[in-house]
Amino acid sequence: MLLEASQQHHLDLSRCIVIGDVGDTEMLAAHAVGATRVLVRTGWGESSLSGRKRNLIT
Repeated sequence: MLLEASQQHHLDLSRCIVIGDVGDTEMLAAHAVGATRVLVRTGWGESSLSGRKRNLIT
């Protein structure tokens, strides 16, 4: 979805920020495309992170 949006809107994903509350989806997707990641502490927040995923966020 992020790649499709970047093509459709001519975005450089390395200059984009993904804000989300789920480490298993939004944060991993952002990491995969090289976007900056911001994990909010509401919703699932930090509790959605486990082991290796926690290292991707910091």
